[in-house]
Amino acid sequence: MLHVHIDGDKPAHFVEVQGNIAQWFDGEDEVRVFTEKAVRDEKLEVRTANVVAPHHGVAVPYQNHVVVSIPNPEDASKRPIGARVVDFEGNTVGEDVACPGLHGSAGSGSLYALACDTGLLLIKQEGGAPTIEHLPYASSPPEGSSSTLIGGKGLQYFIGNYGADRVVIVDPSEGENGFQLVQLRRAASTSPSIRSARASPM
Repeated sequence: MLHVHIDGDKPAHFVEVQGNIAQWFDGEDEVRVFTEKAVRDEKLEVRTANVVAPHHGVAVPYQNHVVVSIPNPEDASKRPIGARVVDFEGNTVGEDVACPGLHGSAGSGSLYALACDTGLLLIKQEGGAPTIEHLPYASSPPEGSSSTLIGGKGLQYFIGNYGADRVVIVDPSEGENGFQLVQLRRAASTSPSIRSARASPM
């Protein structure tokens, strides 16, 4: 067992990217960032990045920057309204990217994704600071959105829930045409655990 620990009242999302780790605590206005190597060496050096106000959000860490969720300015207890890139000196890098109702995140290959009511935020880093791109759902999607994501291994894709009886498969290389909605339904069987699925583009 490693003899390292981080204290906080409400530990929430734990995100690792490229050997960098962000630990989010819901009751704090900053996120704590450290490296996997520091944990293994039991010499934890923690850096912090400001998240404006305590809220249930998420942070995606890189070497010199962090992508952090933006709290709802009217009510921080509600889901975040988007994301921004910040550094460890308290500076915002680039423009905020709107994505209301943000909840759910996952990595796949070189991409990290955040889910929200209007689609996904795709985060990537190519040299300098990470960048954020909004990948919207189709203009008239069925009612619902993703709030939980899983990232593909080997192939770059994401799978998310979409309402109570559907999932969405996302191929980010296809842009706005990369969303495929899968309707889950009961098969003609005596077993209620058996499902069949029907896929369609969004």
